[in-house]
Amino acid sequence: MNFNENYEPDKINKYLEIIDISPDISYLSDNQKRVLSYLIEATKIIDDLFYIQKYPQNLELKRDLLKLNDKKSLVYFTIQQGPFNQFKDNLPYIDGIKKNDRGGFYPDHLTISEWE
Repeated sequence: MNFNENYEPDKINKYLEIIDISPDISYLSDNQKRVLSYLIEATKIIDDLFYIQKYPQNLELKRDLLKLNDKKSLVYFTIQQGPFNQFKDNLPYIDGIKKNDRGGFYPDHLTISEWE
């Protein structure tokens, strides 16, 4: 995976504010804690759906970044929510990535007449 001039990992600290969220859930019943764990799992699924809507290959790119074992690149990808620099007119920062206007909502081969 090659990054281009739109990749700006040195600006991560400008975009990132780490907030520790550690609520006290000791007062919850076992059933409520189980429901909470289901809600957390549901948010992971929703997060994946959002990534696919932003760019259909986002989950594959995320897996590739995990294999690189480069935390800075993974954090940058997470902040940008994909391979496009949101602070530079959504230009791709990974070589070979092309942005389309369909996102992950519609198949790439779907024509306007087929949609209509």
